[in-house]
Amino acid sequence: MDATSSAVVSKVLAAVGILNRLIKLGMIYTYGDITVTADGGSIYHKSAIDEPPQTVSFTARAGVRGAAWEEYKRAMEEYANLHAMHTYLKDCAGLTLPSLPVLPDVGDLAKDVANWRVEWQVVSGAPEHVEISLDKNEFVTYLDFAMPLKMSEAGDASGTATLVLDLDSEPSKQHSGDLRSAEVTVRAALD
Repeated sequence: MDATSSAVVSKVLAAVGILNRLIKLGMIYTYGDITVTADGGSIYHKSAIDEPPQTVSFTARAGVRGAAWEEYKRAMEEYANLHAMHTYLKDCAGLTLPSLPVLPDVGDLAKDVANWRVEWQVVSGAPEHVEISLDKNEFVTYLDFAMPLKMSEAGDASGTATLVLDLDSEPSKQHSGDLRSAEVTVRAALD
């Protein structure tokens, strides 16, 4: 193969690789799901300044939507021989032509959940009531206001990431005065 042919093949493979990533992104938007829950309840009382500080945590669970995952598993059981051949071809293509991308399917998406990242943002309540705990969270990077956490596997097709916030203390040593409440809102998105 001459240099011109090699350059053309290289550009085609690069374009197919980009297309592969776009398809994977489209699959995440189509088959992916994310929910956020407040751990330990939704009402907290700030500790007095001389009491131990409290934390508040939120857990995001993300993964392949239940219906899509169940349909994929059912199809794989129904077409077990076809699945074995499909896996063999993917493995074979990966071994013999490592630069040739293979289009992802829902199973590949589910296997990759542990590599997903959840980007957290405190929408309201900070810094007056909570602050993001930099020592209790292991962020992947700090870019702008994005604070992504890596997912931990939580099942065949899902994972979790937990954000820990430090709850500010009351300014006095006594819990006195009128009881007031404030809302803290966090947002989680797949990164």
